[in-house]
Amino acid sequence: MNLNKSNSTKPDSQMVVLKLPTSCNNHCFFCLNRYGNETERNGDTPGLADFENQLKAAASAGISKVLLTGGEPTLYDNLDKLLKTVKDLGFVDICLHTNGRRLAYPTFAEHLFHLGVNHYIFTIYGPSADIHQFHTQVNGSFNQTIKGLLNLAKNTSSITVTQVLTRCNYRNLLLWIPILKKIGISTLNIEMLQPYQNDKLSFLQYVPRLGMIKKQLNIAANSFHKKSLWLQVSGMPHCLILSPDNRKLPQKKLWDTKEVYLQPDPLSTEPFSNKCIQCTQKNSCSGISAEYLERFGDEELYSFLGLAQK
Repeated sequence: MNLNKSNSTKPDSQMVVLKLPTSCNNHCFFCLNRYGNETERNGDTPGLADFENQLKAAASAGISKVLLTGGEPTLYDNLDKLLKTVKDLGFVDICLHTNGRRLAYPTFAEHLFHLGVNHYIFTIYGPSADIHQFHTQVNGSFNQTIKGLLNLAKNTSSITVTQVLTRCNYRNLLLWIPILKKIGISTLNIEMLQPYQNDKLSFLQYVPRLGMIKKQLNIAANSFHKKSLWLQVSGMPHCLILSPDNRKLPQKKLWDTKEVYLQPDPLSTEPFSNKCIQCTQKNSCSGISAEYLERFGDEELYSFLGLAQK
């Protein structure tokens, strides 16, 4: 069982994460699933009974949140049975991490709603078909995902849209503004690409340098704010989005922050540079991947300690 704690130690602030042993109907060239699900690589594929036992243990421990991921969880053969178990055990927050393509079918989207799924995380690689489908390598995948978002917006307001940043898509964040407005979603979540740890070629080809994306993120944050939208940054070091001249670091909640919300990542296990040891943001910062530090060093990072003391 994979239990992930947030900053709170209360049982209901924990969640159980179930990685369903499924394939994916997208074919992203940097995806972990090119190498098989982690349990499949170890030769141990869990069945429905295994997931049910994990859920029972989590419910007994007072955990009320569950995240279903994959592969693509909507392709899991026993998804209905699994969601029935989740609902019967009394889980309150039921989240599906999906590419959203099957949700383009209204009957399927409504079916999941009635099965109790009340939050969705969509991973999209760009605000246009050309950008997204360059990454997924599947024609039509962008339109299906957008239709899925529109279908869900009829039944639930709890939707997270995440764009994973690559060298090929970080310049186009402003194109999200009319799309988010049309769907009725107020926040775009931004994450760094994390290729499979041994895939050095994908890392060098697709992971952007922090210095490359910093300006674009700040421009996007200001533009989003002018349109009453929010840019949420997770899985990235805070010094990427905060200016070294900014003496007042934003500590407010999402709906109070004027420009950008820095989301602490409770699932992050990323290391920190020596520059980060005394930084005032370290406790809420996600750090930076070991692969990034190994290949590019820490020259783009800086500590907020000196700024706070001035």
